[in-house]
Amino acid sequence: EKDFEFIETTTSGILDIKEELLKKLHGKIKGTEVALSIASGDGKEHMALISALLSLPVGIRFTALTKDGMVMI
Repeated sequence: EKDFEFIETTTSGILDIKEELLKKLHGKIKGTEVALSIASGDGKEHMALISALLSLPVGIRFTALTKDGMVMI
């Protein structure tokens, strides 16, 4: 099992979302990469999240939840 945490944003502009995510993620990621699922949400949220993660900087592994569990894609 892997640790995870939900992060909720309260802003709406893409740059505002990125800045909010950067503040909320700062110091929480241990290691050099994260597993990321963006199966829901919209493009603006996805772009802000990916940009914030790369700005930290960390690597990204895309994942998906399937009937067989979490898989890397």
